[in-house]
Amino acid sequence: MFVDGSSPGEIGIGPSRADHTEKPTLAFFAAVTAGFALAIRCSSGHAYTSSSYTSQTPASPAPCSSPSVSSLLTLSAQVLDLVEDTVPYDLDFLHALILRCLCMLHDGMPRVSQAVFTTVGKMVNIARLMGLARDPDEFTCGPAAKYSLWEAEMRRRMWWDIFYYDLFISDCMGFTPLIPDDQHTCRMPADVDEDAFVPKSAALPPPVDHLGASNFSYFVQKCKSVWSLYGILVMPRSAVMDYCPF
Repeated sequence: MFVDGSSPGEIGIGPSRADHTEKPTLAFFAAVTAGFALAIRCSSGHAYTSSSYTSQTPASPAPCSSPSVSSLLTLSAQVLDLVEDTVPYDLDFLHALILRCLCMLHDGMPRVSQAVFTTVGKMVNIARLMGLARDPDEFTCGPAAKYSLWEAEMRRRMWWDIFYYDLFISDCMGFTPLIPDDQHTCRMPADVDEDAFVPKSAALPPPVDHLGASNFSYFVQKCKSVWSLYGILVMPRSAVMDYCPF
C-alpha cells in the first residue's frame, strides 16, 4: 500500500514523503483508509438523485449501505483514536478528518450529516492547538525559522482548507463559523508550480501557465473565494478591507 519499489526508507507516494526517510505514521494510514472509502463511495455512484432515496429496489441498494465504505471509515476512526492517545497531532491527522468529512458529504442523502459538523469542529480545534491559525513566519523566520519553506506552505494550505469547510458547513447548518475573523493571522498559500515544489525547495517555484492557469491556481482561487464569501456572510465590509490575508 505504501511502497512502489523505492529504495529502503523512501516512500513512493509523491514528493511530500519521497524525500524523507521517515516511515508513514498511523495518522497517514488513517488518511489513506478514509481516502479509499471516499473513492469507493464516489465510484459506486451514490450521488444524490431524486430516485436514490425514494424508489429503492434490490438491484439498487440504498445510499450509505456499502459495508466496504463503513468498515474503512470505522478502521480510520479506530486508528485516529489510537493516535490521539499516543502521539501529538500532525497534518496527516487533519488530512484524515478532511477525507472522512468528504466521504460523509458524499453519502447520497439530501442533507448534511450531523457527524460532519462535529468533525469540522474537531478539525478547527486541533488546528488551533497545532498553531495553524498563526502564520508560520511568526514563529521566527530566516536561518532560525521553525518551519522550512515546504512545511510553512503545507501548514498554510491546511489552515485555509479547514477555514473553507468551517465556513460552508457552518453556514449550511445555520450556525456562525467557528473561526472568528480576528483570531487568525495565517496568510494564504502561494501559487506555485506544484510539480517543481518539493520538501527541499529553497524558493517558491513560480507558477507555470497551463491553458491559462497554473497547476495550483484552483486551490489559491478557492481560498480567495472563501475569504470573499466570509466577508459577505460574516464580516462587515469595512473589516474585510482592513484585513486581507493575500
